Amino acid sequence: MPKVAPTQWNYNIRTVSAVFENRERLIDCFRELENKCDKTITSKEAYGLRRALEDSDFIFFLTFFHKTLPHVAILFNQFQSRNKDSVQLLKDIDVFEKAIVLIRDTTEDIQQTVENEHGDNGNKRRKVEPEERNCIIAKEVCDIIIVQTKERLSYRGHLEAASLLDTQNFTNYSRYFPAKILNSVVTYYPMVNKEKLKTELEVMYMREDFKNITGGLNLLSLLTNNNLEETFSEVTKLLQIIITTPMSTSEAERCFSTLKRIKSLLRNSMGNERLNALAMMSVNKSLVHNISNFDEKVMEHFISQKDRRLDFTYKH
Repeated sequence: MPKVAPTQWNYNIRTVSAVFENRERLIDCFRELENKCDKTITSKEAYGLRRALEDSDFIFFLTFFHKTLPHVAILFNQFQSRNKDSVQLLKDIDVFEKAIVLIRDTTEDIQQTVENEHGDNGNKRRKVEPEERNCIIAKEVCDIIIVQTKERLSYRGHLEAASLLDTQNFTNYSRYFPAKILNSVVTYYPMVNKEKLKTELEVMYMREDFKNITGGLNLLSLLTNNNLEETFSEVTKLLQIIITTPMSTSEAERCFSTLKRIKSLLRNSMGNERLNALAMMSVNKSLVHNISNFDEKVMEHFISQKDRRLDFTYKH
């Protein structure tokens, strides 16, 4: 079963799916542990997990999140794509919201299915009936998801501006200029001269030397190093806005996933000092590659740090 990872959201979704699809087998497994490990801590833990898997409330919310989380994963992957423009993202958000609304409207059906297949726990002490309470909570969860989606994704000006200067799109933009995206960007950033920016972009889209540049920072460096800031003044202004605007959570997940994987793997077995050094190496890997004989220098450094029983230094 996939473990829950704090930095990789897809593992949380995979865990819910794994429990939902293998619930009966997990119950059989825990029951077997109860019988073979009688009156032990393992037996008690297996009993508690089995009771949780058989609880109708747990089954309801497991089913509910099994239906909901895949839509979250799809939207997440759509926002990770570099080929999406703002118009497509708006459509993706609309499809996502409609899917969540549909799940919200079918919470009673989910509850009825759980009752028919698994029965009730017999807990009559609650003031509100369990099925009514579960449906209310599930609907509130759907409402929160929809509201948070609208709030967090309401501002997309930096994404649209970035799409104008994504060099992977330059070939298509040279044939079909993205007028709608330009109009939207000017609305978000009124300090930009629309006509001058359009002229500069048209020139940039036609030139082959700009199409080989990756990233807004590299593109800005190219303009600066070749004294083209005045020639492409509006593009320079837009690039400065883009590279200083914080991206969304999904953008950070896409750009810094390597560091997160390093942290997830090593934080339990490595001190903060060494972990920070490893993170710095990951950030500055291009600098490391340019150092001649880097591996040999690292080995010589550690060999000479303290006296060892064996002599690892080769002597002529």
